[in-house]
This record gives sequence, structure tokens and C-alpha cells, in this order.
Amino acid sequence: MSTPTKSFRAAAIGVSLTLATAFALNLAASEAAFAKNAKSESAKSGNANGHSKSNGKSAPGEGKSNSGNGNSASKLGALNAAHASENALLHADPNSRVGRIALYRDAVVATQAIEADRDAAIAALGLLEEPARGSDAVSADLELNEIARSDLEDEISQLQDALDLAGGADPVIEMQLEAAGQQLGLLEGEAQQLQDELGVALAYESAVSVVADFDAALAERALVERSLLEAAANKPVDDLVESEVLRLLGLD
Repeated sequence: MSTPTKSFRAAAIGVSLTLATAFALNLAASEAAFAKNAKSESAKSGNANGHSKSNGKSAPGEGKSNSGNGNSASKLGALNAAHASENALLHADPNSRVGRIALYRDAVVATQAIEADRDAAIAALGLLEEPARGSDAVSADLELNEIARSDLEDEISQLQDALDLAGGADPVIEMQLEAAGQQLGLLEGEAQQLQDELGVALAYESAVSVVADFDAALAERALVERSLLEAAANKPVDDLVESEVLRLLGLD
């Protein structure tokens, strides 16, 4: 009968593997379009007066609205076009100012979906118990166990041959066979425990790897998002500018 702990662990492992598959498929599809847009728009980014690169985003802008905040509007410059309606963003020419902002907006939306998947992967990782040993250490012990079992099986075979030569009855050989059989049983039990431990370690390491892959992908997307925003701007872009554009787009 499965214990609650084992059921929790099995569910977490299943979620981790599902997320890993979904991550690969989602990232492959979105990155293809993402990279194409980035390459196209970065070639046009020379129209900007200057660029400030950053991997992260600040909190949303403190101003409630651009109206009454002339400094913010002035700093945004052409990026004030982010005020455009959803319909305008949807149908804008990709080469237009609004169209370039729409490309940035679409990239941010795609990134937010990956962030949600990353959060689910972190939650799945949290359901797994961190193993006392890594898979490499467990695998090494399992290999030693397999060698010991193989040697013992050879010894048992030799003892059986000796017993057969003795006519099938020899108290000493029979005692040796019994002791070897008991030892083999212990080794087989140890092997099963090591296999279980290895499965737990591999599941945990896989879940950690999924989260790390999400983090790496999100770091790269942050750079491309900034590049897309710079391509739409006519003034330097910094974290505050990007935060204000996100607010205007309703993505803060």
C-alpha cells in the first residue's frame, strides 16, 4: 500500500517531468518567434539616441498616470505610443512605432507564461524531499553492490558444483551454500534500497535542473525584451522607462 509520503513524491516527480516536457515544447515554439523578432528589431535599434542595458525590471512606475507627469512622458518619448489601444497594437505594421511596441508587448506576455511555468516547477520541487546523497554517490554504491552480488553468485555456483561432485550431500558445503545464499539475499535487499534512493535522487536533480533551465531562459528573454524595447524607442531606455511602458501596456 502506498504511503502518503510516497504518493506525494510520485505526484511531484510526475509534475516535474510534465513541466520539463512542457517547458521544452513551449520554449522551442516561443523562442523561434521571439528570436526572429529580436533579430529584425535589433537591426533597427540604431535609431535610438542611446541604450541602457539591464537584465532586470524595476517595480512598476510610481506615477498613477502619464497625465500630470510631464517628466515621465518626456522621458518615454516615442514610447508614449504604448497608450495605443489593444486593437491598434494588434493590427499595427511591425515596422511602425506602435508595431514595435506590440512586438515588445508580445514578448513580455510570452515571458510571463514561462514565469508561471517556472513557479509551478518550483512548487513541484518543493514537494520533493532533498536527498541525503546525490545520484553519483548512490550509483557508485550500487555498482559496488552489483560486483559483490556477481562474485557471490559465482561462489554459489562453484559450491553447487562441489556439492554435486560430492554426491549431493556434504554438511560443510551445504553450510557454506546456506551462508552464501543468506548473504546474497542481504545484498539483493541492499540493491533494492539503493535503487529506490537513486530514483529519489534523480527525480530531485531533474526537478532542480528544470528550474535552472527556466531561470536561464528567463534571463535571456529579459535581454531580448530590452532589445525590442530599445528598437521601439527614440530615447535611452532604462529600468524606469521599461517599468512605465509595462504599466501603460497593463503588464505591470
